[in-house]
Amino acid sequence: MENSSVKGPASFSINGKIIICVCGRHDIGKTQTNNEVWDKLDCPKKKLEIRCGGREFKGYGHCKGFKVGVETFGDPDSLQRKWLEDLAKDNCKVIVAAARTYGDTVDNVKDIAQQYGYKIIWFTPLYTDELSINWKDLKEFSADTIIELIKKHII
Repeated sequence: MENSSVKGPASFSINGKIIICVCGRHDIGKTQTNNEVWDKLDCPKKKLEIRCGGREFKGYGHCKGFKVGVETFGDPDSLQRKWLEDLAKDNCKVIVAAARTYGDTVDNVKDIAQQYGYKIIWFTPLYTDELSINWKDLKEFSADTIIELIKKHII
């Protein structure tokens, strides 16, 4: 017997604003994943606001009438909280953020979500310690999954 209340990926939706937080231990590829998300984000009027050290940035794009923000700082003692707050104040419908698995970076995401009315989706990027597996392919696949979440949320 088929259960009609079970919804598949095609019917996924969340009402309101969301933070998709790419989280994980140090050197798992959070920044690389969020950089891939930014590169794949198909939004006109993308604006890169800040770039630090060549890899870390904050930016946003306008997609189907909504702002989508991306930030890459997920390390303790970084600009993560300020950048999250900037994107929330800028009324982004979706924020893609980075955080570790515990501590201040996770608390920052939770605090900003509560203060500005966001729901959080915690996302761990694919990773491996196997040298024979292409690390970049895993980050691209992780980014593709996040892009699909964004598309399903803003359509």
